[in-house]
Order: sequence, then C-alpha cells, then structure tokens
Amino acid sequence: MDDGLPRLDLVGHPALRATHGKTLEFTVDPDVTERATCVLGVAGRVTGGAVAGPVRITIDAGGAVATVDAIANPDWAGGTAVVRRGTDRRPDTFATEATAAAADLPRELVARIIDPDTPITVRCSRLPRRPDGRAGLVLAWTAPGAPAAPRLAAELVAADAVVAEDADAARVAGERTIRAADAVTGLLDGELGRVLVVATAGLPGASVTAALEAPEKVAVEVAGLPAALVAAAGSPVRGPVQLAEGRSRIDAVLRSAPPEVTLVVTVAAADLPRLLERAADRRGTRTATVVDPAAGGVVRWGPVGRLRAGRTSGELVCALDGAADTVLGPELAAFVRGLLAAGVSARTAAHALAQVPGWSRRSAYDAVLGLTGD
Repeated sequence: MDDGLPRLDLVGHPALRATHGKTLEFTVDPDVTERATCVLGVAGRVTGGAVAGPVRITIDAGGAVATVDAIANPDWAGGTAVVRRGTDRRPDTFATEATAAAADLPRELVARIIDPDTPITVRCSRLPRRPDGRAGLVLAWTAPGAPAAPRLAAELVAADAVVAEDADAARVAGERTIRAADAVTGLLDGELGRVLVVATAGLPGASVTAALEAPEKVAVEVAGLPAALVAAAGSPVRGPVQLAEGRSRIDAVLRSAPPEVTLVVTVAAADLPRLLERAADRRGTRTATVVDPAAGGVVRWGPVGRLRAGRTSGELVCALDGAADTVLGPELAAFVRGLLAAGVSARTAAHALAQVPGWSRRSAYDAVLGLTGD
C-alpha cells in the first residue's frame, strides 16, 4: 500500500447484491436497499488524499480478495466512492475506465459482503501504466504565480516526468522536469508511463504534438481549462482558435470561421456525425478532437471518419482542425505543391516538411495527403 493514498474501511450489509454491470460503489451511508446493486460496502470511513493516474483497487472482504484496475479521478470529492467502467467523472467518482464492475467480482467475495459483521477494506496502489496498456499524457494549465490546485498537485505526484513549457511553469514543475523531446520519445517508446505538461502562457501541449497525434499509444487528458479549450489543447494541430457561440445550426457554425482556424463547437451528441461530415465537405477538415464535458478532461483526437460520440444524449465539445492547405500557411503550401508538381513523391515531400520546426513526420504526412486529396 502507498502511504497517503486513499483507503476506505466499511462493513457488509444484507441488502448487498453486487449485480451491476457498469459500476461498483463503496458508500458512507450506513444503510441501503436491494436496489443498490453496485454497492459493495456501507458505513465507509475514508482516509488518505487525492490521487491521479492508473491505480489498482484491492477489495478485501473478510479475507476474500479481488482487484480492479482503473484510472483514478483526482477531482473525487471524498466520501462515497464510485468506480465506473465508463469515463464519467462526477463528484463521487473515485475512478473510471475500470477493468471490472460489481457483477464481475468473485462470488466468494459477494457472499461475504452480505454479512454486517464482515470488515471490508479498500486499498489503492499505483500502477506504472493504464489498464489498456497506453501511456498517459496530462496537459495542465495554471495561472502564473498561483499555487498548484488540488488536481495539479495530484498530477505532479502521479507523473513519471514533467515538462515545463514556460518559466512560470518551471517553478511549478519542480525538479523532475525533462525536455519535451525526451518526454515524447519516452511516451512513444513505452519508457514513460505518465507525463505531465505544465503551461501558464497559452494552451498547454505545443511542445509535445508528436505524442498528441498518437492516440493508439498515448491517452490524453487536459486539466485546468474549460471544455472548449480542453478540446483545442488536445489537438496536435496548432493554429488560431475560434469558439463558436452557443449552439447554432451546424451550417451556420461552419460558415462562421475561415477554414484555417480551429473551430470549437458545442454539439448534441446525436448531431456529432453530421457535424464531422459537413466539416469535412465544407471546411476540408480531416481531423478533430471530441471532449465529453462529463469526463473530466479526457480527449479523443483522430480522423473525422473514425470519431464517435461515445454517448447518445447530452452535449459534446468538438474542435475542428483547420484544413491542411491553410494550416500549412501559404508559403509552406506553395513549397509542398511545388515539390509535388515536380514529381516528388508525397512521402519525400512529407519528409522535407517534417524538417520544418513544429512539424512531426506524421503531421507532415497528413498535411501532404490533404493537399493531394488522398
């Protein structure tokens, strides 16, 4: 057990069933009904502080033991602790993306928790990587000169290494800072399990865009910003950002900004597929970022044809990346078009573009493909 990490001490209850397929819960309430199918213990007492990053939750019910791996919620309010398979981070959410729910636990353990005399202990220990095997990258914004907020303090403890993107951020980051290039290499090569990037001037993440564009290897979260800016920060495509006002009709929103800017839109979950399709047709948008405001800064970035809403109701925030031609800028676009017109292959043109500061091999290749129409 790691000192200072959360611990819950509870007891059993005859109404506990442990049949819920999506969550498990440890409640501070002394009594529950049989409708509480996710509850595994009552009358909980909580010790320890906030925690971030991948954790192993060990449940011991009178000697019957089970473990669940998950991603801790550093904004957990304390008290009742809910562990979810999904990504919703409500105030009572202790952890998300769990490997098991109440219904998945050993029946021996379930048999023990219906006895009010059974002591139940829930301990938490850190894991080196996420349950899905990916590394974690957290982009955090903080006000210059401000003390670290609880979320940032928890992330500083959880990180294997910290990247400071400006001088004020370096004062917050402490002694474990490394170069952004080393952080990217460590994340992509599997040498680092969790990296924190801190910025006080501008959106965080500009120094690690090569990691942002590898969602198959790196899971991204953004902290300290409202959902609209979370979406903008989570994209590896950097440029001017425009926030659409309110929830207008999709066509009107797409007309409200030139194609070279990242357009951030609030959209009903059911309308996300149509927004992405229209953006591709009307703005030349190839990639976008989707953020569920209920998920506490979890970011999903990728090609517009592969992004999914992840829910059927509620609102999402979507950052539509600028079209490749305009993201390149007129001079770089002309340079690449000249190479292509001279018979240079797209691969070679992308390699040339990747030598320009701020361009990775992958983003350069995507930009060149955008110009060729492939």
